[in-house]
Amino acid sequence: MELTAYAERLVGCIELTPENWRYDFRLQRDHPFNLDAQHVLAQDFLKKLREGCYRNPNPVPPEFWDENFIFKTFHDQLRHIHQTYREQIDATGEKMATRQRRNARNQRKLHVGVSYLLCRQSLIVNQLWRTRYNTVVETPALRRHLLLYNQMGMSGHSSDESDSEDGGSTRYVRIKPSWRPDEITRLHELVDGYGDSGRTPKPGKRRIPGAKRRVRVDKGKFNPDAYAPTGMPENCYRKEWLKTLRLHELHTLNMPDFTYDFENGYETDDEALQDEQGAGIEERENMMDV
Repeated sequence: MELTAYAERLVGCIELTPENWRYDFRLQRDHPFNLDAQHVLAQDFLKKLREGCYRNPNPVPPEFWDENFIFKTFHDQLRHIHQTYREQIDATGEKMATRQRRNARNQRKLHVGVSYLLCRQSLIVNQLWRTRYNTVVETPALRRHLLLYNQMGMSGHSSDESDSEDGGSTRYVRIKPSWRPDEITRLHELVDGYGDSGRTPKPGKRRIPGAKRRVRVDKGKFNPDAYAPTGMPENCYRKEWLKTLRLHELHTLNMPDFTYDFENGYETDDEALQDEQGAGIEERENMMDV
Protein backbone atom coordinates (compact mmCIF):
# COMPACT_ATOMS: atom_id res chain seq x y z
CA MET A 1 0.00 0.00 0.00
CA GLU A 2 2.80 2.42 0.83
CA LEU A 3 4.49 1.85 -2.54
CA THR A 4 1.20 2.34 -4.38
CA ALA A 5 0.60 5.61 -2.54
CA TYR A 6 4.18 6.71 -3.33
CA ALA A 7 3.86 5.85 -7.03
CA GLU A 8 0.57 7.77 -7.30
CA ARG A 9 1.88 10.64 -5.14
CA LEU A 10 -1.09 10.48 -2.79
CA VAL A 11 -1.40 12.81 0.18
CA GLY A 12 0.52 11.42 3.15
CA CYS A 13 2.71 9.09 1.08
CA ILE A 14 6.33 8.33 1.92
CA GLU A 15 8.64 11.32 1.46
CA LEU A 16 12.25 10.35 0.94
CA THR A 17 14.63 12.71 2.74
CA PRO A 18 18.04 12.24 4.42
CA GLU A 19 16.22 12.22 7.77
CA ASN A 20 13.49 9.80 6.60
CA TRP A 21 15.50 7.62 4.24
CA ARG A 22 14.15 4.22 3.22
CA TYR A 23 15.17 1.47 0.83
CA ASP A 24 13.29 -1.72 -0.13
CA PHE A 25 15.47 -4.74 -0.86
CA ARG A 26 12.41 -6.66 -2.00
CA LEU A 27 12.38 -4.46 -5.09
CA GLN A 28 14.96 -4.24 -7.87
CA ARG A 29 17.71 -1.63 -7.70
CA ASP A 30 16.19 0.12 -10.73
CA HIS A 31 12.69 0.32 -9.26
CA PRO A 32 11.59 4.01 -9.20
CA PHE A 33 11.32 4.02 -5.40
CA ASN A 34 14.84 2.62 -4.93
CA LEU A 35 16.29 4.92 -7.61
CA ASP A 36 14.85 7.94 -5.82
CA ALA A 37 16.34 6.65 -2.56
CA GLN A 38 19.77 6.30 -4.19
CA HIS A 39 19.64 9.85 -5.56
CA VAL A 40 18.68 11.23 -2.14
CA LEU A 41 21.58 9.32 -0.61
CA ALA A 42 24.05 10.60 -3.23
CA GLN A 43 22.91 14.21 -2.82
CA ASP A 44 23.16 14.02 0.98
CA PHE A 45 26.63 12.45 0.78
CA LEU A 46 27.84 15.21 -1.56
CA LYS A 47 26.34 17.88 0.71
CA LYS A 48 28.18 16.49 3.73
CA LEU A 49 31.43 16.33 1.75
CA ARG A 50 31.12 20.03 1.01
CA GLU A 51 30.39 20.69 4.70
CA GLY A 52 33.66 19.06 5.69
CA CYS A 53 32.51 15.58 6.72
CA TYR A 54 34.30 12.32 5.90
CA ARG A 55 37.77 13.93 6.08
CA ASN A 56 39.30 11.55 8.65
CA PRO A 57 41.35 9.50 8.39
CA ASN A 58 41.61 10.09 4.61
CA PRO A 59 39.65 12.84 2.81
CA VAL A 60 37.79 12.07 -0.43
CA PRO A 61 39.69 13.58 -3.40
CA PRO A 62 37.82 16.55 -4.99
CA GLU A 63 37.70 14.85 -8.39
CA PHE A 64 35.21 12.38 -6.93
CA TRP A 65 32.88 15.13 -5.67
CA ASP A 66 30.39 14.49 -8.45
CA GLU A 67 26.77 13.48 -7.83
CA ASN A 68 26.57 11.15 -10.84
CA PHE A 69 29.79 9.38 -9.81
CA ILE A 70 28.59 9.00 -6.21
CA PHE A 71 25.21 7.70 -7.39
CA LYS A 72 26.86 5.11 -9.66
CA THR A 73 29.13 4.00 -6.80
CA PHE A 74 26.16 3.41 -4.51
CA HIS A 75 24.21 1.76 -7.35
CA ASP A 76 27.04 -0.69 -8.10
CA GLN A 77 27.60 -1.52 -4.42
CA LEU A 78 23.91 -2.30 -3.99
CA ARG A 79 24.20 -5.07 -6.56
CA HIS A 80 26.24 -7.13 -4.11
CA ILE A 81 23.94 -6.28 -1.19
CA HIS A 82 20.86 -7.26 -3.21
CA GLN A 83 22.49 -10.55 -4.15
CA THR A 84 23.29 -11.31 -0.51
CA TYR A 85 19.74 -10.45 0.50
CA ARG A 86 18.20 -12.75 -2.10
CA GLU A 87 20.53 -15.61 -1.22
CA GLN A 88 19.23 -15.40 2.33
CA ILE A 89 15.61 -15.30 1.18
CA ASP A 90 16.01 -18.07 -1.41
CA ALA A 91 17.67 -20.48 0.97
CA THR A 92 16.45 -23.58 -0.83
CA GLY A 93 16.97 -24.65 -4.43
CA GLU A 94 13.25 -25.15 -4.84
CA LYS A 95 12.48 -21.48 -4.19
CA MET A 96 15.25 -20.43 -6.55
CA ALA A 97 13.95 -22.70 -9.33
CA THR A 98 10.40 -21.41 -8.83
CA ARG A 99 11.56 -17.82 -9.10
CA GLN A 100 13.58 -18.56 -12.24
CA ARG A 101 10.58 -20.20 -13.92
CA ARG A 102 8.38 -17.25 -12.98
CA ASN A 103 10.92 -14.73 -14.32
CA ALA A 104 11.26 -16.66 -17.58
CA ARG A 105 7.48 -16.71 -18.02
CA ASN A 106 7.20 -12.99 -17.31
CA GLN A 107 9.99 -12.23 -19.77
CA ARG A 108 8.18 -14.15 -22.52
CA LYS A 109 4.97 -12.22 -21.85
CA LEU A 110 6.87 -8.94 -21.82
CA HIS A 111 8.59 -9.77 -25.11
CA VAL A 112 5.28 -10.50 -26.83
CA GLY A 113 3.69 -7.30 -25.49
CA VAL A 114 6.63 -5.08 -26.40
CA SER A 115 6.89 -6.60 -29.90
CA TYR A 116 3.22 -5.86 -30.55
CA LEU A 117 3.46 -2.27 -29.32
CA LEU A 118 6.61 -1.56 -31.33
CA CYS A 119 5.03 -2.99 -34.48
CA ARG A 120 1.86 -0.94 -34.02
CA GLN A 121 3.80 2.25 -33.32
CA SER A 122 6.00 1.70 -36.38
CA LEU A 123 2.99 1.23 -38.68
CA ILE A 124 1.41 4.48 -37.47
CA VAL A 125 4.45 6.74 -37.26
CA ASN A 126 7.11 5.25 -39.54
CA GLN A 127 5.94 6.85 -42.80
CA LEU A 128 5.33 10.24 -41.20
CA TRP A 129 8.79 10.24 -39.62
CA ARG A 130 10.54 9.18 -42.84
CA THR A 131 8.72 11.86 -44.85
CA ARG A 132 9.65 14.62 -42.43
CA TYR A 133 13.22 13.46 -42.03
CA ASN A 134 13.76 13.34 -45.80
CA THR A 135 12.28 16.85 -46.10
CA VAL A 136 14.73 18.17 -43.49
CA VAL A 137 17.66 16.49 -45.25
CA GLU A 138 16.68 17.78 -48.71
CA THR A 139 15.72 21.35 -47.70
CA PRO A 140 18.70 23.67 -47.03
CA ALA A 141 16.55 26.01 -44.92
CA LEU A 142 15.67 23.13 -42.57
CA ARG A 143 18.96 21.26 -42.48
CA ARG A 144 20.02 23.19 -39.37
CA HIS A 145 17.47 21.07 -37.45
CA LEU A 146 18.82 17.73 -38.67
CA LEU A 147 20.55 16.89 -35.38
CA LEU A 148 17.34 17.51 -33.45
CA TYR A 149 15.39 15.22 -35.78
CA ASN A 150 18.08 12.58 -35.36
CA GLN A 151 17.71 12.83 -31.58
CA MET A 152 13.92 12.61 -31.65
CA GLY A 153 13.66 9.79 -34.16
CA MET A 154 10.16 8.36 -34.47
CA SER A 155 9.50 9.27 -30.82
CA GLY A 156 8.98 12.92 -31.69
CA HIS A 157 5.96 12.34 -33.93
CA SER A 158 2.29 11.95 -33.12
CA SER A 159 0.14 8.91 -33.59
CA ASP A 160 -3.54 9.41 -34.44
CA GLU A 161 -7.00 7.92 -34.26
CA SER A 162 -9.81 8.14 -36.82
CA ASP A 163 -12.76 10.45 -36.20
CA SER A 164 -15.62 10.74 -38.70
CA GLU A 165 -17.12 14.15 -39.36
CA ASP A 166 -20.84 14.74 -39.97
CA GLY A 167 -20.24 14.75 -43.70
CA GLY A 168 -18.85 11.21 -43.56
CA SER A 169 -15.28 12.14 -44.46
CA THR A 170 -12.56 10.79 -42.20
CA ARG A 171 -10.22 12.99 -40.27
CA TYR A 172 -7.61 11.98 -37.71
CA VAL A 173 -7.19 13.29 -34.20
CA ARG A 174 -3.56 13.98 -33.40
CA ILE A 175 -2.31 12.23 -30.25
CA LYS A 176 0.91 13.99 -29.27
CA PRO A 177 3.65 12.49 -27.10
CA SER A 178 3.10 13.90 -23.61
CA TRP A 179 6.71 15.16 -23.42
CA ARG A 180 6.61 17.18 -26.69
CA PRO A 181 6.31 20.98 -26.42
CA ASP A 182 4.36 23.24 -28.79
CA GLU A 183 7.62 24.51 -30.30
CA ILE A 184 8.40 21.09 -31.77
CA THR A 185 4.80 20.75 -33.02
CA ARG A 186 5.17 24.08 -34.86
CA LEU A 187 8.52 22.91 -36.26
CA HIS A 188 6.81 19.77 -37.62
CA GLU A 189 4.15 21.95 -39.22
CA LEU A 190 6.87 24.03 -40.87
CA VAL A 191 8.55 20.88 -42.20
CA ASP A 192 5.18 19.59 -43.47
CA GLY A 193 4.68 22.87 -45.33
CA TYR A 194 8.00 22.48 -47.12
CA GLY A 195 7.15 18.86 -47.88
CA ASP A 196 3.75 19.74 -49.34
CA SER A 197 5.23 22.48 -51.51
CA GLY A 198 7.65 19.93 -52.96
CA ARG A 199 4.76 17.72 -54.04
CA THR A 200 2.79 20.49 -55.75
CA PRO A 201 2.63 19.75 -59.49
CA LYS A 202 4.43 22.20 -61.74
CA PRO A 203 2.60 23.82 -64.67
CA GLY A 204 2.07 21.23 -67.40
CA LYS A 205 3.05 18.36 -65.08
CA ARG A 206 0.98 15.71 -63.38
CA ARG A 207 0.71 15.46 -59.62
CA ILE A 208 3.47 13.40 -58.04
CA PRO A 209 1.89 10.01 -57.25
CA GLY A 210 1.20 9.04 -53.67
CA ALA A 211 -1.50 9.18 -51.04
CA LYS A 212 -2.74 12.57 -49.86
CA ARG A 213 -1.63 13.74 -46.44
CA ARG A 214 -4.07 12.83 -43.68
CA VAL A 215 -6.31 15.56 -42.33
CA ARG A 216 -5.08 15.73 -38.71
CA VAL A 217 -6.79 17.88 -36.09
CA ASP A 218 -5.54 18.80 -32.64
CA LYS A 219 -7.94 18.19 -29.74
CA GLY A 220 -5.32 18.44 -27.00
CA LYS A 221 -4.85 14.68 -26.64
CA PHE A 222 -1.56 13.32 -25.28
CA ASN A 223 -0.03 9.87 -25.10
CA PRO A 224 1.44 9.51 -21.57
CA ASP A 225 3.14 6.23 -22.52
CA ALA A 226 5.15 7.70 -25.42
CA TYR A 227 8.90 7.20 -25.16
CA ALA A 228 10.80 10.42 -24.46
CA PRO A 229 14.18 10.73 -26.23
CA THR A 230 17.09 11.78 -24.04
CA GLY A 231 19.92 14.28 -24.40
CA MET A 232 17.87 17.22 -25.69
CA PRO A 233 17.86 20.71 -24.10
CA GLU A 234 15.24 21.43 -21.45
CA ASN A 235 13.06 23.59 -23.72
CA CYS A 236 12.60 20.57 -26.02
CA TYR A 237 10.33 19.05 -23.37
CA ARG A 238 6.95 20.29 -22.08
CA LYS A 239 7.34 22.14 -18.79
CA GLU A 240 4.15 20.53 -17.46
CA TRP A 241 5.50 17.08 -18.29
CA LEU A 242 8.88 17.74 -16.65
CA LYS A 243 7.09 18.67 -13.41
CA THR A 244 5.56 15.17 -13.27
CA LEU A 245 8.95 13.40 -13.34
CA ARG A 246 10.73 12.01 -10.34
CA LEU A 247 14.33 12.79 -9.52
CA HIS A 248 15.83 9.69 -11.17
CA GLU A 249 13.75 10.27 -14.30
CA LEU A 250 15.09 13.81 -14.67
CA HIS A 251 18.63 12.48 -14.37
CA THR A 252 17.88 9.91 -17.08
CA LEU A 253 16.92 12.67 -19.55
CA ASN A 254 20.53 13.96 -19.39
CA MET A 255 19.52 17.46 -20.54
CA PRO A 256 22.45 19.70 -21.62
CA ASP A 257 22.75 23.10 -19.99
CA PHE A 258 21.67 25.32 -22.89
CA THR A 259 18.49 26.32 -24.71
CA TYR A 260 17.66 25.01 -28.17
CA ASP A 261 17.21 27.72 -30.80
CA PHE A 262 14.17 26.73 -32.87
CA GLU A 263 15.09 29.38 -35.42
CA ASN A 264 18.72 28.45 -36.04
CA GLY A 265 19.10 24.94 -34.63
CA TYR A 266 22.13 23.78 -32.67
CA GLU A 267 24.95 26.30 -32.48
CA THR A 268 27.67 23.66 -32.58
CA ASP A 269 29.87 22.13 -35.23
CA ASP A 270 31.06 19.35 -32.95
CA GLU A 271 31.85 16.45 -35.28
CA ALA A 272 31.56 13.97 -32.42
CA LEU A 273 27.98 15.04 -31.79
CA GLN A 274 27.14 14.74 -35.47
CA ASP A 275 28.71 11.29 -35.64
CA GLU A 276 26.78 10.20 -32.57
CA GLN A 277 23.47 11.40 -34.00
CA GLY A 278 24.25 9.88 -37.37
CA ALA A 279 24.90 6.54 -35.72
CA GLY A 280 21.62 6.84 -33.85
CA ILE A 281 19.58 7.39 -37.01
CA GLU A 282 21.32 4.50 -38.75
CA GLU A 283 20.56 2.21 -35.82
CA ARG A 284 16.86 3.17 -35.87
CA GLU A 285 16.63 2.57 -39.61
CA ASN A 286 18.22 -0.86 -39.19
CA MET A 287 15.70 -1.71 -36.48
CA MET A 288 12.79 -0.77 -38.71
CA ASP A 289 14.14 -2.77 -41.64
CA VAL A 290 14.29 -5.97 -39.60
